[in-house]
Amino acid sequence: HRVGGKQRLLALAAGGIASHVFRAYAVGGVAVGANNVSSVSHEKYMAMPAEFSSQRIRWPADQTLHTDSLMPFSSLGLNPTLTHAAATLALATPTPIQQAAIPAVLAGADVLGLAQTGSGKTLAYALPLVQKMQLGPHRVPRLVRALVLVPTRELATQVTEVLSSVTRSLPQALKIAAAFGGVSINPQMMALRKGVDVLVATPGRLLDLYRQNAVKFSQVQTLVLDEADRMLDLGFSNELNAVFAALPKRMQ
Repeated sequence: HRVGGKQRLLALAAGGIASHVFRAYAVGGVAVGANNVSSVSHEKYMAMPAEFSSQRIRWPADQTLHTDSLMPFSSLGLNPTLTHAAATLALATPTPIQQAAIPAVLAGADVLGLAQTGSGKTLAYALPLVQKMQLGPHRVPRLVRALVLVPTRELATQVTEVLSSVTRSLPQALKIAAAFGGVSINPQMMALRKGVDVLVATPGRLLDLYRQNAVKFSQVQTLVLDEADRMLDLGFSNELNAVFAALPKRMQ
């Protein structure tokens, strides 16, 4: 029977479909606009309700997630380069979901976060993800180090832009690629040929690439499901199962 997006997501994990890859989530009610933090005033998104859970800490839905409106990004464990990157994106202090998620992701915890559109969910995983990628090994042909799954090509484009904006100031560039349907698959296969640090993809196109041996998952260290509830709404459960089955058993 049909239930709300949050309940479906939790049922997905409880049913074992994603039990070994229930990782860093940014879950929202709509596909577009989730990354446009500049469209919402700081006072408004600091007041937005947020839920967060990890392997170590949980704030239940009926309790308040206590945050500090004056907390700087530097206090969350981000290195100076990424603290500067946050400043260049006109972010003075982290939003509640960012304050909760960033330290947990950096610590290697598996994280589930739910917050409204415009609350900064994308940067809540993008900033720590980029920092972790800086510490990892070099790229290998056709291999991906981090995978971000999204429901639509519009969101894939937005997330790729956010990740690219975060990495511009890095001393060593990271390669970010996007893969989605509705366009030719050949340029996407070419982009993956030398390997990528972070691949942002829709489930269907990702499976197409995988089945054509254009991408390999053996080195994936981190999985993010952005707007997981929307992916279930759009009927991607079979595709998600297929992707999960191909991913390493041990990763964040």
